[in-house]
Amino acid sequence: MKKTGNLLLTLTALSTISLWVLSKPDPTTIFDNPFKSLGQLAGLLAATLVCAEFILATRMRVLETLFGGLDKVYKTHAITGALAFLFMLNHPVLLALNVLPSVPAAVRFFLPTLDNLPYAYGIFALYLMIMLLVLTLFLRLPYHIWKKTHILMVFPQMFIIAHVIFISSDTSRYMPLRYWILSLGFASLFAYVYKRFLYPHLGHLHNYRIAAVRQLDGIVELTLAADGKKLEFTPGQFVFLSIQDKAIGTEDHPFSIASSPGDEFLRLSIRESGDYTQRLSLAKSGMKVKLYGPYGAFGEKSFAKNKDEIWIAGGIGITPFLSMLKYYAEAAPKKNIWLFYTTRQERDAAYVEEISRLAQQQPQIKFLHQSTEKGQG
Repeated sequence: MKKTGNLLLTLTALSTISLWVLSKPDPTTIFDNPFKSLGQLAGLLAATLVCAEFILATRMRVLETLFGGLDKVYKTHAITGALAFLFMLNHPVLLALNVLPSVPAAVRFFLPTLDNLPYAYGIFALYLMIMLLVLTLFLRLPYHIWKKTHILMVFPQMFIIAHVIFISSDTSRYMPLRYWILSLGFASLFAYVYKRFLYPHLGHLHNYRIAAVRQLDGIVELTLAADGKKLEFTPGQFVFLSIQDKAIGTEDHPFSIASSPGDEFLRLSIRESGDYTQRLSLAKSGMKVKLYGPYGAFGEKSFAKNKDEIWIAGGIGITPFLSMLKYYAEAAPKKNIWLFYTTRQERDAAYVEEISRLAQQQPQIKFLHQSTEKGQG
């Protein structure tokens, strides 16, 4: 099932290409105007992949199953977005090349006019997408502002759908292609509504409160107690944390779980490395917390097989291994595990003593720590 997601995404793109070819009364005419044909196809693929982007951003559990973990879903989301932008950018360029050497005819693909709204919708979509991508990729925006740029992506998507509906092209003449693209478009809008308005209340939500806050060297450790049903998770998974305090920021951020499923409390160990994580030092006992998840399949292979394993972790990347180690310390592993842990400085090794203690409980677990400051463990 893990590769099914990429296969479905590929089949979706191939379906768009196939329907576009079938929209031609005579498919051989595709080669008569290659720039025009490639431009049309680029536009359709851009619309298809942008729709897929919205669906991939929903965090639906079925996506984890299809792609083998939410982290892989997000990687696919990033690649899909890059391809969608390239196709969208080449759509007017190729159509403009098709009408050269007529410069006025070529320019109309880049300058929106009110007397030709279907063209204008597409141009608005392109310029809005460029503006949002510049803000996202080239400016170091605070996370809460960066996240809002993603929310605004719905506006170019709405222009794309309007462009498809009203433009006089294959999508208006060939109904199967038209319904296919529009169904993807409206599915993407539903995905946006779900993620933006429904997910904060329905998306695998668990209510917790902060039971304790511990400040380590550059690390904030949150101990969380359930207010209601406890989160059920597999060691190695992560959650999206939203602390209900305006001074810290209520947006959700992903963090690996550092506790074992059998522990009374849930523990998150977070490195202070950005605006939000530095504000976590303001967290206090009693604050309400929303957790979304669990997500990820990091420990899945480890628990599915009894083959010997080598684990390598650096810095705060130790957190999912802490969860897995605690689990294996409680239930003896039927295999040997070697954990190699590196940190830049001795003071960064906040969990070395804890890991050493866990390793001593099970002879199958071997632990070696090295600090690059000293060059030895």
